[in-house]
Amino acid sequence: MAVDFDALVLGPCMDAFAVPALLLPVVSAPGAPAIPIRGVFTLTPQDILDERDGSQRADDYTFGVRASEFPLPAVTRGDQVSNIGLPSLAGRTFVIDDTGDDDGYGHQLWVIKETNGLAPEDDL
Repeated sequence: MAVDFDALVLGPCMDAFAVPALLLPVVSAPGAPAIPIRGVFTLTPQDILDERDGSQRADDYTFGVRASEFPLPAVTRGDQVSNIGLPSLAGRTFVIDDTGDDDGYGHQLWVIKETNGLAPEDDL
């Protein structure tokens, strides 16, 4: 008996934890309109040690999405995510640095980084 992981696990998890956002397919479909999506945003702070035993903070951002909720074409590195439905992210745009692979269960974890106002090709 096969278990439908997408329907039994991913769907309810997305219903509980996902926030709305917009996918801007600037690389995968140039000129196409923004696509409403939802996903789970994660911020992972990291302390990076320098050569003088000091440290600097570097934030890693990910956006977990449910593959079955996406239209084609496939999302690609350089596409953008904006309008993530969290107050602390208002007005911020992130470029997709790595789309990750579908893990076999219908989930992708995108590695994203803030564009800092640069064009996507300048910030990769």
